[in-house]
Amino acid sequence: MKSRKKQKSGRGALALLFAVLVLCAGAFLWYTFAPGSDRADPAAYYAAMGDAAVYVDSSQAAVKTVRQGEEYYLEESWVKESLVPRLFYEAEEDAWLYALPNGNAVFPLTGTAYTLPASDGGPASDSPTKGNLNAPAGLTKDGERYVSAEVVCLLTGAAAERFSDPSRLYLWTMTGAPKEQAVLKDDAVLRAGAGRKSLIVAEEEKGAKALLLSEAGDWTLVRTQDGHLGYTQARHLEGRTPWEPVRSYIVQDYSRPPRSGRVVLSWHAANGPVTNATLEDVVKEAKGLTAVSPTWFSLTGDQGEITSAAERSYVDRAHELGVEVWIRLDDFDKENDVAASLGTLSRRSRLIGQILAETLRVGADGINVDFERIRQESSEGFLQFVRELSAACRREDLVLSVDNFALAGNHHIYQPEEQAVFADYIVTMGYGEHWRGSGAGTNASIGFTRKCIEEMLGRGVPADQLVHAIPFYVPVWRERPAQIGDAGARTDGDPVYPIYTLDVSSVSMGRAAAMLADAGVTPTWLETEGCWYGQYEEDGAAVRIWLEDVRSVKLKCKEVEEAGIAGIAAWRLGFEDPGVWPLIGDGADKTP
Repeated sequence: MKSRKKQKSGRGALALLFAVLVLCAGAFLWYTFAPGSDRADPAAYYAAMGDAAVYVDSSQAAVKTVRQGEEYYLEESWVKESLVPRLFYEAEEDAWLYALPNGNAVFPLTGTAYTLPASDGGPASDSPTKGNLNAPAGLTKDGERYVSAEVVCLLTGAAAERFSDPSRLYLWTMTGAPKEQAVLKDDAVLRAGAGRKSLIVAEEEKGAKALLLSEAGDWTLVRTQDGHLGYTQARHLEGRTPWEPVRSYIVQDYSRPPRSGRVVLSWHAANGPVTNATLEDVVKEAKGLTAVSPTWFSLTGDQGEITSAAERSYVDRAHELGVEVWIRLDDFDKENDVAASLGTLSRRSRLIGQILAETLRVGADGINVDFERIRQESSEGFLQFVRELSAACRREDLVLSVDNFALAGNHHIYQPEEQAVFADYIVTMGYGEHWRGSGAGTNASIGFTRKCIEEMLGRGVPADQLVHAIPFYVPVWRERPAQIGDAGARTDGDPVYPIYTLDVSSVSMGRAAAMLADAGVTPTWLETEGCWYGQYEEDGAAVRIWLEDVRSVKLKCKEVEEAGIAGIAAWRLGFEDPGVWPLIGDGADKTP
C-alpha cells in the first residue's frame, strides 16, 4: 500500500516538473520569437538638434535647426560644409552670394526676393532675373545664421519634405535619393531596428506607400508617406515602382568652350617701358610658346585697386609673333591687406573692374592670377574673387588661369579643385621644393615634379585644365659656418657645416653653369633627383648649386606629356638655356 502511494507521489512530481519545463520553454520561446511591443519615444527616436530632425537621404544629419512657420532653417556652417560649400555670406549686403557662371545669385538674409544674373551669356548690362521664396532666405538666432531649406534646395537640386509632430525635414539629394517606392500589402509595424524586438516607431495601414531606403537581411528601411522612418519586414511590401521627387532648382552649367591646342606659357618679368621693350629678345628662341604672361598688375592698398604697367604696343607685338598675352596679377606688395581687398563685394567689384578695363584697353587675351599671400582668414574672399572674376572674363571672352603652390600644405586654403570649376586653367608652380625655411636642396626634382602633378589630379583638377610650371631659374645656396647663438644659426637640413647660416639667391641656368665652371667644378648628375649638383668654397661659404639644364628639363617635359595634362609653363623668360625650347615646343619624345 505504501509502495503504491510512493509511486503515485513520484509520478505527480514528474508531471509537475514536466509542466514547469513546458511553461519555461514556452516562456523562453515567447520571449525569443514573439514581436516586441515596447514603443519608441518619438522625441528620443528622431533626436532633433533644435526644432527639427533632419535627414539627408537615409542618414540623420547632426545639424542645428530652427523652425519658423512652415519653413525649416539649417545652421549655415553645416550647410557650407555638407551641402553648399560655394555659399558666401556678404556682410556688406547682409546677403548670401552664390556664384553662377555669369555672376552671383543674391539672397538677402531676411527677404523673400532674390536675383539671378543674366543667364544668356550676354553683356553685364542685361537685366537680372528676379525670383521669390515662400519664406525668408535665412534668419539669425543667438548670433548664428541659418539658411532656409528652400534656398538649399534651389542651389543643390535637393528635394525637401517637411513633417510635423515631431518636426522632421527630409532632404533628397540628386545622387543619394531613393529610386523606388512600394506599397504595404497588409498592416505593418515600423521598428527602430532590423529585428522583431526593436522598439515600435509607428503602425502603418495596408496600402500605405513607402520609399525604399536600404535593406538589412529580411528587413527594409523605409520612409512612409506620412514621414515615419523605420524598418519593416520585406514580406509586407509589394508593387515596387520607380520614384523621383519633385525638384525645383537653379540650373548650373559652368562648362566653357574647350580651347584647342596645348598650352605653353611663360612669365615675362616686365614692369615698365624698359622691360616691356625686351619682349622680342626673350621670346626669339621660344619655340612653341603659346602665351606670355607679363607681370603688369599688382594688388595695392586695401580698397581693391591695382597698379598697372600694361602697354598696347607690347600686346600688338606679341600677337604679331603668334603669342597670346595673359597678364599676371600678383599680391606681392606686403603693404597691401589682401583680406581687406577681397573681403567685400564692393572692393572685389572695384578690383575686377580695374583689371578688365586695363586688359581690354591693351587688347590682352587673358588674366593669370598669382596670389601667394592668401591665408586662412582671406581664403573665402580669394575663392569668391576667382568666381566673380571668372564671370567677368566669361562675358569678355578672356582666358582665366590661376597659379597654385605645389605644396599640399596650402591646398586646403587655395582649393584648386574649386578654382577649376571657374577658371580655364590651374597652374601648378612646380618649384620651390626646398626653400630658405627647409634648408638647401633641389628646386624641382623629378620625383617632386611627378608628385605635384599627381596631387593636383588627385584633388580633382581635370587633366585638360592642369598646366604644370617648371623652373628656368636656379637657386644658389650659401652656407656659412656659425656658432650657437649667432643670428640665423641653424642645424637642420643636410648642410655642409653642422651649425650654419643660410642665404639663397636665384640666377639663370647659364649663370649657374658659369659659376660652377669659373670655380673649376664639374657638376655631378644625380640620377634620383634628375638634375646636376656642384659645390665649391667662396669667401668662407659653401656655395651649393642643384643645376637645371636641357637634360633635367627634358625629364620634366616627359612627366608632363605622360600625365596627359593641358600643358606646361615656366618661370621665367630669359633665364633658360635656349636648348630647352625644342623640348617644350616639339615634345620631349620627339627630341633626341
